[in-house]
Amino acid sequence: MKVILIKKALVILFALLPLESAQAVMTKHSFNAFAGPFNIAKVDFEYELGKDDYAITSNVETNGTVDVLYHFIGNYATKGIFNGSKLVTKDYFYQSQTRFSKRNKKIIYNENGEPLKAIYNKNGKEKIKKLSQRKADFSDLQSVFAFMVRKFYLTGDCASKTTLFDGRSFFDVEFRNAGEEYVEKTKYSPFSGKAKKCTMYINKKKEEGDDTLWQTMSSVPICFWILKDAATNLPFIAKILVENTPLGDINAYTTKIEVKK
Repeated sequence: MKVILIKKALVILFALLPLESAQAVMTKHSFNAFAGPFNIAKVDFEYELGKDDYAITSNVETNGTVDVLYHFIGNYATKGIFNGSKLVTKDYFYQSQTRFSKRNKKIIYNENGEPLKAIYNKNGKEKIKKLSQRKADFSDLQSVFAFMVRKFYLTGDCASKTTLFDGRSFFDVEFRNAGEEYVEKTKYSPFSGKAKKCTMYINKKKEEGDDTLWQTMSSVPICFWILKDAATNLPFIAKILVENTPLGDINAYTTKIEVKK
């Protein structure tokens, strides 16, 4: 159970990482995530948001004590296009490795960005599964954030509501403005300044079944603080906090950013 909770917490946190402008830009971003005093993971990713399309890749690796107990490496890649105000997912690929297994998953979409089927591979054995259809705005969490990114860049406002159906489960996702707070420079991150604070709620529908982590995310917001890069004046997430999860409070801090236009 703890292994599953750690994986899901990492997926949620690291889908939050990219936050860049609506102009063409490539970003390399590094994060450290902590559960209580323990450094549970390190993340490197690249994020590109162009005029007509977007691409996100994240590389996650457990660290420290968590790595000894629950070793996990995960790579996530999402590509899509902008169709007016709508984002359409075109490609999603995921691969992971633990001490005992290797897995990957590729999602096949129709022209509207709706998931049609998933191709799974576990330790060399492939399985194809047809995915049920359910009307929603998005089909993967990373695309949800690309949507929020565009809105924040254009308006400075993160308040928005949308829906997500990943082929298995249906979610309501809501972002709220939470004012401004000063982010202090710490031993975990060199960044500081007056930041926009936003909160996010991921609400899993009751009929989708019991899930401890999703229940937590529905009742406790994910908080994130947005600063602007001094060199480019582009926004980025400096800090993330999820309180009272089954793993304790989870904090993630930006350690390094590189922006290329």
